[in-house]
Amino acid sequence: MGVVKMNEEIRLIAERIRDMREITGFAIEELAQKCGITIQEYMMIKIGKNEIELEEGDSIHFDSSYPHGMKALNGKRAKFLAVVSK
Repeated sequence: MGVVKMNEEIRLIAERIRDMREITGFAIEELAQKCGITIQEYMMIKIGKNEIELEEGDSIHFDSSYPHGMKALNGKRAKFLAVVSK
C-alpha cells in the first residue's frame, strides 16, 4: 500500500471516528474502549449471542467486556480497525 493511499485511509478513519463521537456523544476515551471500523470487504462480529454483519466502511461500538469475536465473510480476508483502551 502506498503512503498516499494509506494516508487517505487514515484520514477517512479519523473522520468516521469523529462522526461516531458526534452521533453518540461519547468522549474520545469512552468511544475508544469499544470502537471498530471495517476497512475492507465484509465481516461478521459476534457480541454475546448477537451476530452483526458489517460491510466496508461500517463502524460499530460496543461494550468489550461481553464475549466477542470477528470473522471474515465470503471466503475473503477482511481488514478491521479496532480501537481498544483500558
